[in-house]
Amino acid sequence: MQILPRVTYEPSFIAHPEVCENAVFAQCERDFVQRTGSLYGKSYQVPRLEAWYGSKPYKFNGARFAAKELPPVLAELRKELEDAHGVKFTGCLVNLYRDGKDCVSWHSDDEPDMGDPIVASISLGATRRFRFRAKRDHANQAWIELASGSLLVMGRGVQLVYEHCLPRCAKTGRRLNLTFRAPG
Repeated sequence: MQILPRVTYEPSFIAHPEVCENAVFAQCERDFVQRTGSLYGKSYQVPRLEAWYGSKPYKFNGARFAAKELPPVLAELRKELEDAHGVKFTGCLVNLYRDGKDCVSWHSDDEPDMGDPIVASISLGATRRFRFRAKRDHANQAWIELASGSLLVMGRGVQLVYEHCLPRCAKTGRRLNLTFRAPG
């Protein structure tokens, strides 16, 4: 299903999302970090945990993650994505949203090291609302509820035109978000 130009959504990409969620959490749990960010000269704890896996280091928003081999479950998912989409994904940023208080504010995945990437995002765990807005017209917005086991693909050009976020929400459980990246 197409959400926006070059943005597609597949609600049931993972056949058994609970099993996959538990495997990802077990294999990635020890690698999660909560980094400190800075905004307008003030430090804050980023409201989620993150782990990077890829053949090269990853830098974004002041964060630096060392290169690290993908755990087996992520390597298997990467192969499925590559076979399904004909793209080579070089890394995966895993975000752990512990509850509805954890979030990510408006941004684009437009890091200089990635160029114009394709981002394939697999959701596991609690369903959360994911929002888009046009960079030039913030009134131009769209959203989708990302269910466990779903796949959202943002193709080339999306990061140039749109921003996205995962807002806070009322009572909800743990969510893992696996964002595989193919540099452009």
